[in-house]
Amino acid sequence: MTPAPLARGLAVVGAVLLLGLVASTSVADDVRPVKVLVKELPSGAYDVQWEVPKVLRPEAIPSPKLPEGCRPEGERTFLDRPAAWLSRQTYGCPGGLAGQRLGIRFPAYNITLSTLLRVELASGDRYAHLLSPGEDSWRVPEPSGGGVSAALREGRETVLAGARHFFTSPVHLAFLLVLALLGSARAGVRLATAFWLAQMGAVVLGATLGLRLPATLAEIGVALAVVLLAREALRAPDDRRQLTLLAVGAGVAHGLGIPSLAAVPGSETEPGVVFLLVYVLGMDAALLVSIGVLVGLGHVGGGRLVSSRLPTLAAYGVGAAAFAFALSALLDGPAVAAEEAERRLRLPSMGTGSGATVLPGSRRLASNTPDAAIQNFLAVGAFEVRHEVLVRLKDVAALVSVPPGPELGVEEQDGVKERTRELVLTRSRLELDGEDPEPLSQRVDFVTLDAKGVLPRPEPVPESVENAWMGVTFVYLTETTARELSLTWEPLDAAVEIPATVTDPETTRSEVLTADQPVLRWVNELAEDPAPTVTAVEVAPATLTVPLASLTVVAAGLLLVGVARRRRRSPHGLALARVTVALAVLVGPLGTVAIALPWSEGWTPGAREAQGILARILPNVYRSLESRSESAVFDRLALSVTGETLTDVYLDHRKVLLMEERGGARARVEAVEVVAVDTVEATESGAFWAEAVWTVGGTVTHFGHRHFRQNRYDARVEVVPDQGVWKLRTVEILDEQRLR
Repeated sequence: MTPAPLARGLAVVGAVLLLGLVASTSVADDVRPVKVLVKELPSGAYDVQWEVPKVLRPEAIPSPKLPEGCRPEGERTFLDRPAAWLSRQTYGCPGGLAGQRLGIRFPAYNITLSTLLRVELASGDRYAHLLSPGEDSWRVPEPSGGGVSAALREGRETVLAGARHFFTSPVHLAFLLVLALLGSARAGVRLATAFWLAQMGAVVLGATLGLRLPATLAEIGVALAVVLLAREALRAPDDRRQLTLLAVGAGVAHGLGIPSLAAVPGSETEPGVVFLLVYVLGMDAALLVSIGVLVGLGHVGGGRLVSSRLPTLAAYGVGAAAFAFALSALLDGPAVAAEEAERRLRLPSMGTGSGATVLPGSRRLASNTPDAAIQNFLAVGAFEVRHEVLVRLKDVAALVSVPPGPELGVEEQDGVKERTRELVLTRSRLELDGEDPEPLSQRVDFVTLDAKGVLPRPEPVPESVENAWMGVTFVYLTETTARELSLTWEPLDAAVEIPATVTDPETTRSEVLTADQPVLRWVNELAEDPAPTVTAVEVAPATLTVPLASLTVVAAGLLLVGVARRRRRSPHGLALARVTVALAVLVGPLGTVAIALPWSEGWTPGAREAQGILARILPNVYRSLESRSESAVFDRLALSVTGETLTDVYLDHRKVLLMEERGGARARVEAVEVVAVDTVEATESGAFWAEAVWTVGGTVTHFGHRHFRQNRYDARVEVVPDQGVWKLRTVEILDEQRLR
């Protein structure tokens, strides 16, 4: 394929991002999102910073949700910024963040705020994800080559989920007690094994034939088995009948209901067979260990416990409780189950009842002063400062020589716009980092005003002198983020008091300029430099992840199983084997060692590895396009785009910049997330094609409003190794859509 598709593809990406984020403010926006930035420090700790817009009261400020095991270190800092609450805390996370869930925790509920999560790891991997309202967490991807590690973590979580279901379900605890009441560890283990085998078979059969029971009916099946087993526990050991058959029946019913019980609330994906079998393994291990503990406690009690009336009373109690549960579930189960599902799936933030407060689509940052004849707005970004001025035509009509009459004709507008531009230039002075800069561009438009912001007229029309507004824009370039600036405004007789607002990526401040106080000052006190960084994505050799802890547990388990078999305790040997496998899965993520494979030069990454590579390359491309310096754009793109197409991409980017300037505002890219890589095809010398899906989110600050935009792209991309660095060679956009 020729270099042209790459140029066209990247141009489409850049154009849609930089222009699509600016244009069409009639499309609903999110308000300014909550932002959580997590940076891994050289010490191994994590610096966590979260910024919350002041649409929330202080008592409703959320906090980051970190993996279990993360502990705060040192003091938390809290800053009351004009537009946001800013908090910062260092955390120690012994297990790291790769493969772990990260999110946000609201004290009460989320009032439709999105949350932007950004993670920067010491390895160089950077990730970003936008949590929609009602979504409280997201799994940090594994680093490139982490497929085995991810599988180990998922297996551990699945086993824990199965064990958690066992210990939180009354009917399963009743099943445990009735097995213990049979008085023999051998009998309890044998019935638990029958129950486990029946569940495993039912899971496979259900998946094959599409059979599935509702969760309520599955639990009723176990409850009825408990009632019948409790009746048998009241008999003498020699008179007990059909115990194994009862356990098998309970296992079949529960196994057919496992897909309903193990489904993730709100997820559209059905749990797979492997997931369900590992889930059953977690329940089985919890049951076996609990049987051993209870039977052991019974033996510690000795004959006094066995000969007392306690076992008989317990059997009656367990049977009655299980019968009551089954009867209640049978009568009210479907309704209760439906109510529970609705409760789990309908999150508080998603409700919009008649009395609910609905936040506006765009967030107004500046003070609302509709009666002011002239309004100033300063927007500070990574590579520019924009000075935007709203001017009401009727108040300056004499100063800009508006022809008499109620309307200003189209043919007269250019002269009025030019004189308005000169008026603003002569009455205002911008000092930037101690210098008086010349604006890169100057622009005047007749505009429309509404709750969503300021929009230039797409085509000139006759303007009412009484109601017309003009927007004047000056763009000043900076090498990086400005250090300080000041705006001095000479008041007019028509506008003695002039509102002025300065907005940076973190704060907003509004003042009223007068003859006595005509200066608005801003000093860079940003907690984070918004200037994007770009780093090369090095080609790393393939690695093999070895779970040392799991192998150690398996070796110990095999030894114990061998001892049990030599003592002719086959039920115990099989039980030990199952517990050993469950324990090996639990410790799988611990003690892993990644071994580089020296013969893997020229290897083709799998889908997971390709996703990790693109998750680092694509942000580089977008960050490169943010710079306003042509040489900087060229140099930055060269780290992520092959040389034969670099010039085409660079030239197309210049066209994108020109189009962007006509649109008025610039977008700041804040989140590039590779959602999925579906297929990977190897090409020559280690290069590969991949079908990928990614999202891009950015904010636009324009005349005192901030809009959030998010786009989704489906594309085929070609990635090649170039002198030890992964680079894009071709991008074919298959589909694109606006998400927000």
